[in-house]
Amino acid sequence: MEYQVIARAKSNIDKANVALVDKENWSGYRFRPRTTARLEYVKDKGFQVKLECFESAPLARYKNFMDDVWTDSCMEFFINFAPHKSDLYLNFEMNSAGAWLVGIGPGRDGRTVPEAVVKSGMAPKAKVEADRWSVKLFIPLEVVRELYGDDIEITDGYKMKGNFYKCGEDTPLEHYLSWSPIEAPHPEFHLPQYFSDMTVKF
Repeated sequence: MEYQVIARAKSNIDKANVALVDKENWSGYRFRPRTTARLEYVKDKGFQVKLECFESAPLARYKNFMDDVWTDSCMEFFINFAPHKSDLYLNFEMNSAGAWLVGIGPGRDGRTVPEAVVKSGMAPKAKVEADRWSVKLFIPLEVVRELYGDDIEITDGYKMKGNFYKCGEDTPLEHYLSWSPIEAPHPEFHLPQYFSDMTVKF
């Protein structure tokens, strides 16, 4: 599969292509709230991601940076911004209270909190409505370059790899959904071999 990341001079995330986070990779988890993801490239500035889930009263116990938000109702974005030169990917995990965590590494083990993200002051913006909730996050280009190299140039056709997820480990209806399908015996998102192409289109 492939997601086309539209490049724009100014952000207009609601006009970005929609990815459906609807792959139920594991049996026994029947809750499938409609979840969508959008990603855009704001030229020379960075990447904006928006995740939205049609889920009322989402569980949001955690309030702070690096809390265990994946056990709440959670939406996630995993991305390798430079798969042509690195096996490191970022995981951004966010709940409806705006609490979030981030890590970088080649897999589940040995992940670290990227200093570049902390120094940037970036943080998600969450919004809760009667029948849905959403979260937006802007990832500055300077953060991408600090993590993947100053030689990163985002041009037409630039390829990244990633996935979008929806989960809720401790919610009343435990669930695990993805955009790009995953082949694993148990719920697991830290499997970069199942990331799909995300290609920038100018």
